[in-house]
Amino acid sequence: MQIIFKGKSVPQGVALGLDPFVDLVGDGSIGDNIGPGKRYPGCNIINHDGNIVPVILDCSENASQTGETLLNLFKQFDKKGVGSRGVDEYGIPFWPAVILDGHGSRTYLDLLDYVTDSVSRWMMALGAPYGTSLWQNHDNKRQNGHYKQKLADIIRQYLVKKAVYNLPQEIRPQEILPLIARAADTSYNNPAQTRDALAESGINPLNRNRLDHPGILRTAPSEVQEERRLVLSRRQ
Repeated sequence: MQIIFKGKSVPQGVALGLDPFVDLVGDGSIGDNIGPGKRYPGCNIINHDGNIVPVILDCSENASQTGETLLNLFKQFDKKGVGSRGVDEYGIPFWPAVILDGHGSRTYLDLLDYVTDSVSRWMMALGAPYGTSLWQNHDNKRQNGHYKQKLADIIRQYLVKKAVYNLPQEIRPQEILPLIARAADTSYNNPAQTRDALAESGINPLNRNRLDHPGILRTAPSEVQEERRLVLSRRQ
């Protein structure tokens, strides 16, 4: 998971996380108080198999993905060992693969140099036609809807608890990641729901669902539209 903050740097202490309702223990040092269930819970997300999902922090002027932040993401993936490279039993080389939407930042020259280098190679496939909201898994209506609803509930309860403890009614940057991790459990960290979203997007299993999206299908030749209309009507 990548989280991009607005500005020229990631706010200090964000990676540590902060739970203001947990008392400091030991000598009060960060070393004695870092980890799940402690004052500084960190920013790790644990999936349903018990594996740690890397959380990559970055920043940009508009808190949006840029060529630089995407390049940093790939570098961090490699640093954390996401994916593998090598030669199989038949002598054929292999490397990690990723499917992205066709946004301009995906063709950033330094990024293309990185993913085509023999040492850091990725098979980077760009979805066509371009449509960020159609290709990105987190923009799936059900995924996004569950996430936003859960996050809103978590924040509301969090602020109520702060009022009970007579704490300021605000959420500091250091408190954001633990809240996001809890909200992700009902959406992006839900295996069944994520599999459904990937199938709907045509990513896994690979299919032509995106081409059958009404907004995209309208741009196809009339004979293709008619052919797909008949196919889709038979699925109902």
